[in-house]
Amino acid sequence: MFQDEAGFGRINKPKYCWCRKGIRPSVPCHHIREYRYAYGAEEPLTGNGYFLVVPYCNTACMSIFLKQLSDTIS
Repeated sequence: MFQDEAGFGRINKPKYCWCRKGIRPSVPCHHIREYRYAYGAEEPLTGNGYFLVVPYCNTACMSIFLKQLSDTIS
């Protein structure tokens, strides 16, 4: 069985807006960070797999993934 994890996300910095020519508006700027993490395990001989998408990549989420994977394959 093979296991891997991957992170998917975006960083957005909204700072532009439409306005009339000659006007320079004040636009508040802040970073938006959104991430999701996918854990997956695949058995190449049978094609069986288990995947889980979680909001964090940490020990607690990995433990949840491993517990659910163990429950699924047993």
